[in-house]
Amino acid sequence: MKNVIIRAISGAVYVAIIIAAIFAGIEAYFALALVLAGLGIVEFHKITTGSKSVSIGLLFGSPVILDILGAATVIAIPVVMQTGHIATCFVYVVARLVVELYLKNEDPVKSLSRSMMAQVYIALPLCASLAIYMLTGPWIVFSLFLFIWINDTGAFLVGITIGKHRLFERISPKKSWEGFFGGLFFCAATAYILGHFSIISTDDMTTLQYVAMAVLISIAATYGDLIESMIKRSLKIKDSGNLIPGHGGILDRIDSFLLVAPAVICYLFYIGL
Repeated sequence: MKNVIIRAISGAVYVAIIIAAIFAGIEAYFALALVLAGLGIVEFHKITTGSKSVSIGLLFGSPVILDILGAATVIAIPVVMQTGHIATCFVYVVARLVVELYLKNEDPVKSLSRSMMAQVYIALPLCASLAIYMLTGPWIVFSLFLFIWINDTGAFLVGITIGKHRLFERISPKKSWEGFFGGLFFCAATAYILGHFSIISTDDMTTLQYVAMAVLISIAATYGDLIESMIKRSLKIKDSGNLIPGHGGILDRIDSFLLVAPAVICYLFYIGL
């Protein structure tokens, strides 16, 4: 019972921080993206290097600090593009490659691959979410998180009730097709209600387009969760960390979002928003 209470409280705090940052303005959301990227990259380095804890040695005896600065540059791309100084975004690539010469790693290719994957897997999706914010405002970004949470809840409730057919047993034995379609249905139904009755601001998006986006989010969120499960399974770990009591690490909380944001920005460009 105590674990359930702790999980509920920490989950509520996490959700409150996300929502507050989204509606506090672009600067607050940018700061949130930077914090998520920084925490995510530290976790990613920790689990992929086999470190048992985040130490000063991990931060300064490896490229972690440089990768965090690189992530900040990547996330800032939508802002930098408006100033016309897009070339500054390539500074990280140059610096990271040169720094590797001085680290004396036994396997520099693995070290560089880890850093570059952190940028692609963590920083670039958060960059996409900032671009969505700048293109559409806070409501669509809020919708991304909202539908991920609804999808998770719907899939869990339907899955534990009638779930029998495994969705991707090799990666995640507990997920079921019934749960997947349950999450998708809840997302589509919620999107229709919110859009049709103008409960949420969808800018220039029609109700049908908003529902289609919710369906896309449900699918992408499921794949995002499976991808992180694949990474953790290959590393033989259960959670990416223990930052959020009862929920694991920050990557465990934003795994779906890391695929949803790139998928949605592609969709928004497709519909011409």
